[in-house]
Amino acid sequence: MKRTVFLLPILAMLAGCTKQQSESFGSEGAPVTFDKIVAHAAAPGTASKTALDGLEMLWSEGDAINVAADPQFSAKPYSITLHEFGISSGAGEKSAVFASDTPLTGTVMYAAYPASSYTKEGEKYIYFDYPSVQNYVPDGIEDGIIPMYAHAFTDPSDVEFMYGSGILRINLYSTNDVSLEKIIVTTDEPASGVFVVDPALKRMPRVKNGTNSQTQITYNIGGVSLSKDPSAPTQFNICLANTMSNGAKVTESGAYSTVKVDIYAADGSVLTKTIRDQVIEGGVIYSKSTIAFDGKICYSVGDYYPNPSVDTDDPEASAAVEGIVFEVDETGQHGKIFSLEEGSGLKWSLSGTVDNTDDKADGQVNSDIISGLEAEDPSTIQYPAFDWAASLGEGWYIPAVEELTSIHALRGDLSAQKNALNQKLTDVSGTPFSEYFYYSSTEYDVLDADGGSQRNRVYTVNFKRASSASDLLSGALKNSSDSDKCVYRAVKKF
Repeated sequence: MKRTVFLLPILAMLAGCTKQQSESFGSEGAPVTFDKIVAHAAAPGTASKTALDGLEMLWSEGDAINVAADPQFSAKPYSITLHEFGISSGAGEKSAVFASDTPLTGTVMYAAYPASSYTKEGEKYIYFDYPSVQNYVPDGIEDGIIPMYAHAFTDPSDVEFMYGSGILRINLYSTNDVSLEKIIVTTDEPASGVFVVDPALKRMPRVKNGTNSQTQITYNIGGVSLSKDPSAPTQFNICLANTMSNGAKVTESGAYSTVKVDIYAADGSVLTKTIRDQVIEGGVIYSKSTIAFDGKICYSVGDYYPNPSVDTDDPEASAAVEGIVFEVDETGQHGKIFSLEEGSGLKWSLSGTVDNTDDKADGQVNSDIISGLEAEDPSTIQYPAFDWAASLGEGWYIPAVEELTSIHALRGDLSAQKNALNQKLTDVSGTPFSEYFYYSSTEYDVLDADGGSQRNRVYTVNFKRASSASDLLSGALKNSSDSDKCVYRAVKKF
């Protein structure tokens, strides 16, 4: 497989490439018989409007290339047979010798790297797989990640390959302790998948002629910590298919008009950057401006917390979910979540006395009042629902009525909305919402027979239907014995 090494500055390539011809080589245009090839990659392109650090391709132990001799592609029936040549010497070098047990003879030859390139019967194309999944390698890229092609060589002692990919280099640093899990690059035109070379044309694959081509590349990082030095950022090198090759357009405009880069940290935070009109030429590194990524998460209503991008198929990751976001502030970094679990069969209070939990917007205020009352007589649990919420951990409380109506608004009234949120809960082993009234922590005023105010009730929110405000809200006794319909969700601020 191919190994890529990045050097600064660009080095002269292939200064030591051998030129010794086999005795079987004939004069120009005469058939040549050969069982060895000396292969190297073209010098990197230098014409670029972006910073170019340099690129060298070094051959690796186990590399192999495919070679075609005098393929028939000018008229049907087309016939292109690829023969594998394996590396025999030069591993770790810019120039390497590839050999085959079966000699080939021809006047025109083509070569493709890696040896996984292939042809289809009756077609005149050579097919290349451009990886849609790539993995981080410090100061480089994976072996075999850049397809290469050599066109119509007549001298097996000097076979020069063209690059099929350029490199988008993302430079990141952080003032915090931030480690990355992956980067996902999404383009408006195919950047990976299966592309084709027409051997009659001296260029790398035309992206528009590809089959099964993809517009997304997943670049796995796996917990690499970012540099804290902006002058020496951590570099991530992602290979994208050429938009131009030897002056020929590959995409419509010769560039990806939109490249969306989503950067995922291990703590669930996501940084998104969009790059416009990005040209990608083979063998060129497009090093983008250094970006600071502090790891702060921007949440939206409906996100899981604390990791919005949790893999719900991973039991360990699912178990780390605390709740679902139902309110956020203007920064997206602070808000409120509701619990995955719900409490049922719990009385709001055992006595039904007046408790003065009047706050309609902040259930934490009401819960603090209840905590104070319980502290006066800790020997008896007077408020079972509040104690259930506190048992979930620090910061959990019974929501105020307006918090509860916000949760109801997220849940919605339509079946599709209800099902979507319930599925989101069950995906992380949460409890779907019940079709009952949910209790808030806010006391509810009702007039008694004498015209006075009774405070032995609290606001409840109807999660079965809410076609009007009167259907949505009602008062329920604090010490109701109808335990089947005493349902609670807890809320927590972040």
